[in-house]
Amino acid sequence: MRSRLVVGLKKVKSLEKMARTNGYQTVVSYDTVLRELFSPADDLVKLDTDKLWNGYEACSTVQQTEHYLETRADPTRPVLFYAQPMNVHQFARNDVPSGAVVKCACGLE
Repeated sequence: MRSRLVVGLKKVKSLEKMARTNGYQTVVSYDTVLRELFSPADDLVKLDTDKLWNGYEACSTVQQTEHYLETRADPTRPVLFYAQPMNVHQFARNDVPSGAVVKCACGLE
């Protein structure tokens, strides 16, 4: 498992280098995995910085991304967005009853 993670992280880091070279602003869900890949000094927009490992989920990440896109200083600069929601794990923490269908403001279900 660890070796697959390292290979995957190398691909993400390569994508980040390409985005930087081409002038993209990188926006990431700064989860426990990406904290190991990127340094705090990297030029990133870091979403989800207030969450524990089991609190990452797509709806709040998309809402934060929408807010960033609507309020950023340079709306013409292209964006690379990367997230890996972690609440699909059996130990995920959320307030949704088991079996409930939930729609978030971003339209995801």
